[in-house]
Amino acid sequence: MDNFIQLTLISAKNLEFYYTLILALLSGLSIRITLGITGQRWVQTYHQTLTYIILPITTLVITKVIAGNIALSLGMIGALSIVRFRNPVKSPFELSMFFALVTIGISMGVNYKWGLLLTITIILIIFFAKLLENLSSKMGKKLFTTSFDEASQKIFLEIDSKAELNFLYDNDNLVQISKIDKNSYFYRLIFENKKEIDELKKLLDSKDISYEIRYNF
Repeated sequence: MDNFIQLTLISAKNLEFYYTLILALLSGLSIRITLGITGQRWVQTYHQTLTYIILPITTLVITKVIAGNIALSLGMIGALSIVRFRNPVKSPFELSMFFALVTIGISMGVNYKWGLLLTITIILIIFFAKLLENLSSKMGKKLFTTSFDEASQKIFLEIDSKAELNFLYDNDNLVQISKIDKNSYFYRLIFENKKEIDELKKLLDSKDISYEIRYNF
């Protein structure tokens, strides 16, 4: 109770902690907003948003609590080792983001400048990667391939054809070709947005080729 009262008292040391807590919260939120702006739709859910806000400040508080106390640090490690995370991580990138959020919280607990530096660096890297992807797309090249997990957030175009469609082989969005028999072919393409498939749809319509579009956002 006494420790809680001391924490709530207005003092220069406590104000510094409150400022650091707010910075940790804003750092996680800034990374969440940056990922959303750059088209990472998986991070725009309610649960992901709260995770990006809560994880850095939780780590910050833990770091402050165990700072300078070896016995308490060992006890906290033992207590935290009981926790089991059953929710599967969908990709290495998502795991890296969680690790970055934890590191931001720890860095803020030691020196807020390191936490801010890490946050700014991560945001710049995300924007730089998106910029490179956009530039490569304008040049007619695909810088990054689509993984299985990322494909669940994109648009599928599936084509059944009685003849082989050779013009599709040069399409960078083509991910699957299946020859059912000599008179039956199946093609699957993955796109990031509706505009990308408009030209291909016109071509397919002109050739009277049947297709199906599935949206998996």
